[in-house]
Amino acid sequence: MHHGLTVDSVTRALGRRIRAHRSTQLHFGPPHHVGDTTIIPVAETRMRLGVGAAVGATGGALAGGGALRVEPVGVITVRGERADYTPIRDQTRRVLLGLAVAALLLGLLVRLAAGRAGESPDARGG
Repeated sequence: MHHGLTVDSVTRALGRRIRAHRSTQLHFGPPHHVGDTTIIPVAETRMRLGVGAAVGATGGALAGGGALRVEPVGVITVRGERADYTPIRDQTRRVLLGLAVAALLLGLLVRLAAGRAGESPDARGG
């Protein structure tokens, strides 16, 4: 009995439902009082869901999964009538990004040098 369902129609329908549940939100932790100062932690939560399907000669398969990530992003400091937000900077992410850029540039320079070394003297103008 066929109801007009295909893997494509099922995954599109599931994709629409999953996108409705994908979100990024800020959450505030309990306030901590230190003297006349109140500190409120701020975290970001990200929820992602996914689904995949495959059809072969012997049948089909449907699978799904998800991830929830909670990351501290800053603190709110309240003193008297004044409130300030201080972001938390992820130094590890910055260092890794710098190393990745350096590795790409080094690879490009090595390729350029190898290409120049392989040229004939006439092609280099010498």
